[in-house]
Amino acid sequence: LYKKGRVIFATPQTIENDLKNNILDFKEFILLIIDEAHKSIGNYAYTYIASKYMKEAQKPTILALTASPGGKTKKIEEIKNNLFIEQIEIRTEYDEDIKKYIQERKLIIVEVKLSDEYKTAKKILDKIISDKTEYLVKIGALPTKKISKKLLLEFQNFYFAKAKETKRKEMFFAISKISELIKLDYCLELLETQGAKQLTEYIKKLSSEGTKASKSIFSNYNFREFIKKIANLKEHPKLTKLKEIVEKEKDNIIIFTQYRSTVEEIKRKLSEIEGIKIGILVGQKEGLKQKIQIQTIKDFEEGRYNVLIATSIGEEGLDIKNVKTAIFYEPVPSEIRQIQRRGRVARLSKGKVHILLTKDTKDEIYYWSAYHKEKKMKRILNNKNGVGKTLSCYLIAKKLGYNLYEINASDYRDAESLKKVLEIAKQKSLFGNKRIILIDEIDGLSTQDKGATKEIIKIFKESKTPILLTANDAYAQKLKTLRNYCKLVQFNKLNYLSIEKFIKKICDAENIKYKEISLKSIAQRANGDMRAAILDLESIVINNRLIDTSLIDSRDFEENIFNSVRLILKTKKITTAKDVIRNLDRTPEDFFWWIEENVVREYKNNDLIRAIDYLSFADIIRNRITKRQDWSMLRYYIDFISIGVALSKKETYKRYTPYGFPKYIRMRVGVEEPKEIISELGEKMHCSKKVVREELPYIKQFLDEKENQ
Repeated sequence: LYKKGRVIFATPQTIENDLKNNILDFKEFILLIIDEAHKSIGNYAYTYIASKYMKEAQKPTILALTASPGGKTKKIEEIKNNLFIEQIEIRTEYDEDIKKYIQERKLIIVEVKLSDEYKTAKKILDKIISDKTEYLVKIGALPTKKISKKLLLEFQNFYFAKAKETKRKEMFFAISKISELIKLDYCLELLETQGAKQLTEYIKKLSSEGTKASKSIFSNYNFREFIKKIANLKEHPKLTKLKEIVEKEKDNIIIFTQYRSTVEEIKRKLSEIEGIKIGILVGQKEGLKQKIQIQTIKDFEEGRYNVLIATSIGEEGLDIKNVKTAIFYEPVPSEIRQIQRRGRVARLSKGKVHILLTKDTKDEIYYWSAYHKEKKMKRILNNKNGVGKTLSCYLIAKKLGYNLYEINASDYRDAESLKKVLEIAKQKSLFGNKRIILIDEIDGLSTQDKGATKEIIKIFKESKTPILLTANDAYAQKLKTLRNYCKLVQFNKLNYLSIEKFIKKICDAENIKYKEISLKSIAQRANGDMRAAILDLESIVINNRLIDTSLIDSRDFEENIFNSVRLILKTKKITTAKDVIRNLDRTPEDFFWWIEENVVREYKNNDLIRAIDYLSFADIIRNRITKRQDWSMLRYYIDFISIGVALSKKETYKRYTPYGFPKYIRMRVGVEEPKEIISELGEKMHCSKKVVREELPYIKQFLDEKENQ
């Protein structure tokens, strides 16, 4: 087959197996196309295939396709590295070459309210969860009463690791108690989003587990009362609403749900509608063999079924052309799954997507979680920091013999101030040279003042002076009107290999000694930003030598430490400050030093005094935590360095302030020697580690001075 065919279509697992069994050789292949490239993480088959292809193919070329790469920079970077991607091409529904193929897809949010009986049962379960959470916060096992599945799993894994290391009873106790919360949280999710039947099935399964956690749950009086309450509950109100939508839409409907038991409930309910023929598409683990899956899809395409109920197996890879309506029985928190679900509808003609959403429940949390992750994904992919936009504008002006007049949009937040500066910019210079107006960072325009956009459009229409705009996110909603008046020129983020090559030239030209791995590290951390890579290189070169690259922070433009600090120092909202801490990928102690270093750059006068007071209180609490090992105080420490500092300011600081790397951390990283070297020196010199650490630097300095004399 591989020798006869010019184009081979196969699953990644088939290709992986054939490579491992030496059935397939990549030497003769010139192109590898990877569909659904977002799967190329971890040990998935695509990763192995791409690596093998790059090693064996004589002229390797990889084309990777995905509609949903994910909402985290680290994940996108992992996909790029695993597939050896050097350039990203992004297409959206706004692009001219795509518009004609995009069908209108109407999104309809269908809100459903829980019945009073459901609310009463929910209230009991909420109280059980709240009591158990409060207890764990009180003993210091959890940092906050506001729990999520992600937080619980993170802390459970933390205590698993500690238990393995220390064998302490307290760790096993914490694991068991957090496990209770995870199970109860799942009960709450089923009650709120699925229904009493699915919840009852899970509770039966829980009762037969026999674990400490499940026994503790059933020994709780309130939980036994809760079981009595749900025994009398009727079906979830979503089912009634779902039936109404199906009766209205009638044909070519695909319904998505997460749970196999819910599939059966939906089928039972929809069977009450005359003329509805239902097909079910679930995974092999859920009892449906592959042959039956294929036949079900075929029957749906050919009209033998007019409704298809599917679990996650139907979310991606299916090209069913006649689907006019998709119904999500529940929102999913994953932006990838949300995009993939939507992609099953309106492929050839207009379509609708209905999302059933139970008010004031996890449904709302999951919907908005996926919504914001998807927006963030687009921002990451469109981020064009440090790729030479502004420099290119200056080079264009120079080549054409124009003077360039630069305006930063974020400095002129209202129409009036922008109008004045644009009027000046339009005028010819004293020497009669023509001008080009550059409005830099146009996406920095405030959404509060619509007049600024109107003023720019007015200048477009009236002025003969050429105008250039730059933006990091040209597809931001607030730029929608401006886009209609502009020709878009896209700058792709630089590949790390290009950055590595360039900074290597700098090192060679400046006679800087370096290791290849250090340059690669700088290039990868820069996240496509050449300017950032050069600044990082500059910051870690001492005496013409490249020092530890661990001093450089990975530049995740959406969640990096600089943005976290900026949010704390700019906001006056408690919720924003809490969100920063919740999403922070740093230790609270590290974040303390980042705030301490930069608050003096941002705040003035009494605002600064109040902020320093909060940091002083935090420092006192940190010392108490360290001495007493009382981690229940950690939440106060975190609140002081986040909410305390954020709310200590009365003024609003709109100006852009450049932030710096904390001197304390830089000093700490710079002077810490490897433990094994200190131990070895202590043994050789017959002295303690403390003496080696504290006294030797002075001796070294003394000897260096003597040598220089």
